[in-house]
Amino acid sequence: NHALAAVLAASDAHLVSSGTSHGGAVTAIVSPREGKLVVVTSGLPALPASKVYELWLLGPSVAKPSGLLSGPRNGRTDPVVAAGLAAGYKLGVTVEPAGGTLRPTTAPIVDMSL
Repeated sequence: NHALAAVLAASDAHLVSSGTSHGGAVTAIVSPREGKLVVVTSGLPALPASKVYELWLLGPSVAKPSGLLSGPRNGRTDPVVAAGLAAGYKLGVTVEPAGGTLRPTTAPIVDMSL
């Protein structure tokens, strides 16, 4: 995937990671220059089929939906590239109804500075 490779190869790429309130951890490889990040996880518990983990770019007055994580296999989800990163944004992950939502309906299980 070209977008994934561009973030990983970016000269300004850096790594941030945080545990979640549901267990497991979320890690992001962030490139402000590309305006993108790659999100990977480990140790996330499986959700019922009616729920999904949703990514959000959280700004001062915006919660921008930024992708859905695949169902965890052995606690890991497939990498997701999120675009639209701006200065001061954070990464949030919520548990939402299957298919995702346009606005968060639950408190983030992780909220981390990028």
